Amino acid sequence: MLNEENILKERKKEIQEELKKQGYTNKLINYKEFQELYRPYKNEMSEQDFAKILGIKYGNYMSMKNYGTKARILKEEIKVTEERKQEIQEELRKQGYTNKSIDYKEFQDIYELYKNEMSEQDFAEILGIKYSNYLNIRNQGTRARILKEEIKITEERKEEIQKELKKQGYTNKSIDYKEFQELYESYKNEMSEQDFAEVIGIKYGNYMNMKNQGTRARILKEEIKVTEERKEKIQKELKKQGYTNKSIDYKKFQEIYEPYKNEMSEQDFAEVIGIKYGNYKSMKNTVTRARILKEEIKIIEERKEEIQKELKKHGYTNKSIDYKEFQELYEPYKNEMNEQNFAEILGITYSNYMNVKNKGQRARILKEEIKVTEQRKQEIQEELRKQGYTNKLIDYKEFQELYEAYKNEMSEQDFTEILGIKYANYMTIKNSGQKAKIQFNKEKLDTIRYQIQSENREYKKEELEELCKKYNITLKDVLTSIFGQDKSVEKLINKDIIYIGKCELPREFSEKYAKQLLESANKLSKILTSKYRMKNIAEDIASETLIYILNNKGDIVKNSETDEEALSGIKRYMYISLKYKCVKNLTINKEISLDSEIGEENRFTGGRKIHEIIEDSKAEFEQKIESNLSESNEGDIVSRMKQCYEEGKNNTEAIETVIEEYGISKEELLEILRKELMKKKKIKKTKTGKVYLGEEIE
Repeated sequence: MLNEENILKERKKEIQEELKKQGYTNKLINYKEFQELYRPYKNEMSEQDFAKILGIKYGNYMSMKNYGTKARILKEEIKVTEERKQEIQEELRKQGYTNKSIDYKEFQDIYELYKNEMSEQDFAEILGIKYSNYLNIRNQGTRARILKEEIKITEERKEEIQKELKKQGYTNKSIDYKEFQELYESYKNEMSEQDFAEVIGIKYGNYMNMKNQGTRARILKEEIKVTEERKEKIQKELKKQGYTNKSIDYKKFQEIYEPYKNEMSEQDFAEVIGIKYGNYKSMKNTVTRARILKEEIKIIEERKEEIQKELKKHGYTNKSIDYKEFQELYEPYKNEMNEQNFAEILGITYSNYMNVKNKGQRARILKEEIKVTEQRKQEIQEELRKQGYTNKLIDYKEFQELYEAYKNEMSEQDFTEILGIKYANYMTIKNSGQKAKIQFNKEKLDTIRYQIQSENREYKKEELEELCKKYNITLKDVLTSIFGQDKSVEKLINKDIIYIGKCELPREFSEKYAKQLLESANKLSKILTSKYRMKNIAEDIASETLIYILNNKGDIVKNSETDEEALSGIKRYMYISLKYKCVKNLTINKEISLDSEIGEENRFTGGRKIHEIIEDSKAEFEQKIESNLSESNEGDIVSRMKQCYEEGKNNTEAIETVIEEYGISKEELLEILRKELMKKKKIKKTKTGKVYLGEEIE
C-alpha cells in the first residue's frame, strides 16, 4: 500500500512527464508562461510547490515572479553522440569556421541551429572552447578560436622560413607585435601566429607579452660566443675607464655597450660586466640601477662585530633609518667597504637597501628580537579597545601613530600581529596608501568562525559562550566578526538562541515583503550604478543581489525581533552588497585598480582611491561583506586558479590571469591560496618557519 509521500512522488513524475510530452524540457519561461502551465494544477498545490516540480529554485521563482527574469524548467541533460558531434563539426568546417575567432554574438548565431539538441556549454565544447573561455566570451566580451586544426609544419619548411628571414637581416633582431604581424603576413595561410612565433624562436610567454603588453622579442637568435680571453680584455678596458664597482642605469649601460654591440647581445654584455639577468631586466624595464665590475672588499668577521658594537653603543639597536641617515652612518666606514657591504653589516637585505636608496623607504637596523608576552599583547589590545579601535579601518600614517607608543617594545610586524592585520595587508597599506581593518585576535576569531559558520544552524547562547571560553575570547568579539560592527550585535548578545549561517528567507516573510524588497533593490541599484556611471548593469546586479538574499540571508529574519527590524537589516546588507558589486565591476573592467591611485582623468572615481569608495559604505556593515560575500569570491578564485593549471598555464601565468580577472593584488591572491592550502593541510614551510607557496609570501 502506498503512503502519502509515495503518492506525491508518483504525482510529481506524472506532471513532469505530461509537460515533457508538450515540449517543455529545458525550456526558458517567464512568470506569465509559468502561470499558464500552473493553471491545470492550481487546485492540487501552491505555486511554490509547482515551481519545485519544474526544478525552479525558490530564489529564482521569487525573482521570476517579482522581477521579470526567466527560469529554465525540467532540465534534462541531452547527450550528443560522438557521431553527431563530428557531423556538426564537419558542417561548420564546410562553412569556413575552422580556426575562426568569434565573440559571443557570433557564437549565438552559430548555436541557433543546434539549440534544441544541446545546451550552450555542450555546444561550446563541440567547438573546442574550454569552459573558462566560454564564460569569458559570454560575460567579459572576449573572443575565442573555434574548431582549431593544427597545421603541421615540417622541420624542412621551418628551416626554409628561418633562412628566408635571416637573408632579410632578421638574425637576432628585436621586434614588436606590429613588426611580427608584418613578417607573419606571408605565412598566415600555413600556420597560426603561435606556430610562427615558435618558428622564429619566440617562446609562448614572450609572444603573449609582445601581443598584449607591447613588449619586444628577439627573433632568430644566433649565439655569438665571446671567449674568456675577450671577456677579460673588455673588463680590463672598462676598469681602466673607472667603471669598477660603479652603479649605472640603463641609459649608461647602452653607452658602454655601444662599442661591443656587434660582438654580443645586450644580455651577454650584461653578464660580462657582472650584471645578473634579473637585475639586467629590472634595470632595462624600470628606473633601477645595477652595480658593475664588482670587486669585493673583504671585511673580516671580527671587524663586522666591532662596527656593530660601536653602533649599538650609540643607540642604533632596532632603529629605523632612511637613506640620509644610512649615509651619515656609512661615512666613517666608506674607505673600508661599499654601501651594500655596510648595509649587510647593519642587517639590511639587498632588496630593502635598494628600496631605502631608491624609493624613500626606511629599514630597521641591528635587529634584536624583543619577545612580547601573551599577557602584554592582551594588555595592548585592551588599551586600544578602550580608545575605540575595534574593527577600525586605518592607513599607514594612523598605524605609525598607534605604533609610536609601543615601538621600543616590538617591531612594526609584531605590532601588526597584535592588531590582527595580516602581513600581506600590512605591506599593502605600507606601500600603496590603502587601509586595513584592525581585528584583534583575528586568528582565534577565524578558527571559531570556520567552526560555527559551516553548520548553518541555531546555537544556544551557553554553547557559544563555552566555545569562547575555550579560546579566551569574548562572545561580542565573535558575533562582531560574523555580523559586523552593528547595533544588532548588542541585541544578539542578549538572545538565548542565535542563528548563524546561510538559509532561505522564510516563505511568509519573502511573500509579504517581496514588493518592498524588489523596490529597494531597484532603487539602491539605480542610485549606486548612476554614481559609478554603469547604469547598464543596474538591473543585473539588483536581480543577483535579491536572489542571493532570498536564498541565503534568512539569518537576518531569524535573529530579528520584528519584521521592521529584519527589513532594516536586509536593506543595509543589500546596500553594501550592491556597492561591492559596483566596485568589483569597476576593477574587473580595469577602470580602476586595487593596487594604485586613481588619476583625475578617471571619470568613474574623480581621482579617488578604491579604498575610499569602499569606505563610503558604513564601516559597521563592511565586516558582513568580508564574512559572507568574500568567502564565496575566494572559492571562485581558487577554482579559477585550478582551471588555469588545467589549461596548461604555469604558476606565473596563472597568478597573472587571476589577478587581472578579479582585480586583486598579488599579496591578496597569495593570502587566499595560503588559506586554502592551510585548510587542506597542504601548506609548505621553510626551515625558518616561513610559509612557502611558489615563493615566500610571509
